[in-house]
Amino acid sequence: MRVGKHVAVVLGLLIVAMPSFAGIGIHVNMDQTTIPEATNAFTFEGDPGGYAPTTLTRTESGAPIGIGVDLTLNILPIFDFQVSVEAAFATYDAVFTPAPQSGQPVVSEEGLPYARIGADLSVLYNVFKMPVGRVFIGAGPSLGVFAPVFSEELVLDNVQSADEEVDPVDLVSTEFKFGFHIIAGVGIKPPVFPLGARIYIKHYIMSGVDEPAPSSWTTLGLGVYLGG
Repeated sequence: MRVGKHVAVVLGLLIVAMPSFAGIGIHVNMDQTTIPEATNAFTFEGDPGGYAPTTLTRTESGAPIGIGVDLTLNILPIFDFQVSVEAAFATYDAVFTPAPQSGQPVVSEEGLPYARIGADLSVLYNVFKMPVGRVFIGAGPSLGVFAPVFSEELVLDNVQSADEEVDPVDLVSTEFKFGFHIIAGVGIKPPVFPLGARIYIKHYIMSGVDEPAPSSWTTLGLGVYLGG
């Protein structure tokens, strides 16, 4: 019982002291990306001669909208450290028509995900700091979990012949990617208010992202935070 009281006291002190050395925030974001619509006709290398082309049609998807949370540690006078976790999501439709000779049915899939979930570690430099706010820039590593885009390339990488059944949902299962980001933004928080507002622009460069999904893109974010 006594241990429980001690833990409660420590947690209470941390919550009270947190505004002096850390900030917890929530934000919404919008990726400035577009997956273009496409209609492709192609053949599989393993198909017998004379097979008609297989076709894939995809609608356009763009500007995934997401939400995230962040923790900022401002324990140094010039540099801050921020951990951000966020997700962005959009959908598109696709129709996959195998070669008629294959006997496979046409697959029409709606609401395929164009999505990512990521975690960023940023070192932030306060370019300009004043009592009511600050201007900051920063950079750091990123880890992303992506749903690849259903495309001709994705099908050919995973399917050997039009005789095989294709399930778009299985093909767009998530993949881990590593990369880098740079960030710039403005935070506003008058001293008398517990909450602050932050707007930022973040540019990502990721490795190993398969086309037509972009390997680099910019996202815009707007959020509020409690603390530093």
